[in-house]
Amino acid sequence: MDDNIFAILSKYKKKEDYLTASLLCILRNMWINADMNERATCAELLFNLSGIKFDMNEKVDFITQWSYKGVEKKDKSRLDAQISSGDKCIWIEVK
Repeated sequence: MDDNIFAILSKYKKKEDYLTASLLCILRNMWINADMNERATCAELLFNLSGIKFDMNEKVDFITQWSYKGVEKKDKSRLDAQISSGDKCIWIEVK
């Protein structure tokens, strides 16, 4: 994922993709590029959104347009976003 919000947002035309990318850009920057107070705020926001607690010392990945294969080999789906660590995963699908 790019670090520049303008580069990120210029990739998307659909409102749902644009909004999801915006959210993930903010969360990612709060988690990775900020001080521990901002990381704590991000962890609290993630908990309030999902009910999942993230430890402030764990590595968290923020991925937009995450593709996965279904049970059948021909089945392929895409989620708007995935937020995950070693043992936690949040999927986001905006409609």
